[in-house]
Amino acid sequence: PRERCCTRCGSLKTQEASHKTMPYWCTDCRSYFSLKTGTALESSKIPLKKWVWAIYLHLTNLKGVSSVKLGRDIGVWAGRPSWPGRWAGLHASCLPFIRDNDVAVLGWDMMDAGPADYGLSFSVHGALFYYGVALVDNALLEPLAGACAEEGRHEFMLMIGPLVVIGGTGSPVNPIAMF
Repeated sequence: PRERCCTRCGSLKTQEASHKTMPYWCTDCRSYFSLKTGTALESSKIPLKKWVWAIYLHLTNLKGVSSVKLGRDIGVWAGRPSWPGRWAGLHASCLPFIRDNDVAVLGWDMMDAGPADYGLSFSVHGALFYYGVALVDNALLEPLAGACAEEGRHEFMLMIGPLVVIGGTGSPVNPIAMF
C-alpha cells in the first residue's frame, strides 16, 4: 500500500510522532515504529540512509568491497578503541594451538597482536587462511557471553550463512548460536 502502515501490527491508523528514533506512532497497537522496525536493521545504530548507501556501493562494485573501505566510504567506524602503544588481540604464539586442535571457525572482536614475530604483516590472519580456518571479524561477542552466562554453559551449535560474493574474499554474516 502507498499509505504508511505500522510495521508491528499492519494498521493504517498511524501518525507522525516527535520521538527521536521512532518517528511514527500506531494508535492501534500503541507503539512507536520506524522504517527499520521488524527488519534486520532494527537494532542498528547506523542511520537508514547509510545502510542504503552501503548496500548500493556493495551491489554496484563488480569486485566487491572490503568492510574497512565500505566503513570509510559511508563514514562508519567499527567502534573498537585503539590500545595506546600496542595492539590488542591474538599473538602469533596461539597458532600451534589453533592448528593442533583443528579449529574450524574463529570469531573475534579484535585485531592481531603486533608486531608479528614471524615477519608477516598479519601473522594470525595469514596463518588462519593457510590453515583453512574461517574467520568472523568484528563479531559482537558481549551478547553471546551474556547468553552463555545465563544458560550456564559455553558450548553451542554455531550456524553461519555467508552471502555468495563472486570474486569476494569475505561476506557479511549473521551468526546464530543455538543452545
